[in-house]
Amino acid sequence: MLESVDENTGLQMFSKVYYIAHENDSTRSQLLRIMYNDRLNLTKFLGISDRHLMYVTKKGQSTAEPPLNEPLMAMNVKEGDFIWTMEDGSLVPRKVTGRCKLKTKK
Repeated sequence: MLESVDENTGLQMFSKVYYIAHENDSTRSQLLRIMYNDRLNLTKFLGISDRHLMYVTKKGQSTAEPPLNEPLMAMNVKEGDFIWTMEDGSLVPRKVTGRCKLKTKK
């Protein structure tokens, strides 16, 4: 089971994981490190595969509501965008302060 968000209600839920895709199981995977500040203005790091789907509000767009029907691949997240994190059972926008690619062993 994986923590997720119901796209219709925005509420926290758990969903089954059916498949994790890797282009080549014998090579290293590409991961991203996405940096953002939490509610205490502390820098947090999110390690995520580049093709993982995330809820993202692009820089300059309204963060009044999370874009639950339009997840983006993590590779498309840029500095200045907002990622939506789960805090106390609610989705909260957090501004991306940086990102970099990481190489990991299989």
